[in-house]
Amino acid sequence: MKCISCGGIIPDGSKFCMHCGCEVRMEFSCSHCGFKDIPPEALFCPACGLRLALKVDDCWDNLKIGDYYYSDGSFSTQLDQSKTCVGIVFSLETTAEEKKHGWTHGQIVALEDAGGGKRYVWGLGELLITSYVHEWRDAKKDKDGYLYSNSIYVSGIKYEAFAAARKFSALLPSEKTSGWYLPSVGQWVEIIENLGQVSILGDGFGCFDGDRTWRAKLAFLNFSIDVYWTSLQGGSSTAWYINMSSGCINTPYKTYACRVRPVSAI
Repeated sequence: MKCISCGGIIPDGSKFCMHCGCEVRMEFSCSHCGFKDIPPEALFCPACGLRLALKVDDCWDNLKIGDYYYSDGSFSTQLDQSKTCVGIVFSLETTAEEKKHGWTHGQIVALEDAGGGKRYVWGLGELLITSYVHEWRDAKKDKDGYLYSNSIYVSGIKYEAFAAARKFSALLPSEKTSGWYLPSVGQWVEIIENLGQVSILGDGFGCFDGDRTWRAKLAFLNFSIDVYWTSLQGGSSTAWYINMSSGCINTPYKTYACRVRPVSAI
C-alpha cells in the first residue's frame, strides 16, 4: 500500500508511514461535523470544509501563527478533537542552532505549565556557561532558549526550572522536534505579542499593555496570574522572568521560585 502523505510504499496494515511518520488513514469520519466515509486521499471534509490532511510537500507552507500542533507531528487551524494537541504555534521562525538540527518550521508553546503548576528555582547564584543580558532592549531580541537550555543539559548541572521543562509530560514526535525547553525572553515576547495580540512596551524594563486585554486573549493557553521563568540570565545572581500578574518583565534572583512553561522547535 502507499502512504497518501508522501507516496512511500508501506506494508499492508501499517498505522503510521515508516518514511514520513504520518498516520495512515483508511476511510473515516470528520471529527468536526461527523460526515462519514471520507476517502483517505481527501484533504478537506466534503461537508464542512475542515482540512483533514496535508501533503508533506506543501504542509509547512500552510503553517500559521495560532495553529494547533499534535503529538503525531501534524497541525491544523481548527482543533481536531480526535488527536492529542500538545502546543500552539507562536512563531514561524527558528534559531540558527535549531536549524542545524533540522527544526526549521517554527516554535510551539505548551498548553499547560510543567509540573502541574509547581514553582521551580532557576538556579544558584554563580554565572553559568550560558550568555547573560543586562539590558531589556537586548533581552527582548534574545530567542536562544534552546541553546541555553541545551547548554545546561549537556553540562550535567541539574537546575530545577530547566529540568522541569525538559521532563514536561506532553509527548512530542522526537525526530521532528527539539523536545521541550525553557524559552528565552524574546520567545516570551513572541508568545505574548503574536498570540495575545498585545504590544510589550518600555525601554527600561518591558511591560504588557496596561488594559490587561492580553489575559483574555491568552486564556486558551491556561496561564496562571503568576510569574514564569525564562532561560536568559540577567547576571551572576539574576535571571529574567515574566510576571503575568503585573505585566512586567524583570530580573529577580535565581533562587526565586517561578512557574515553567515549555516551548519546542518544530
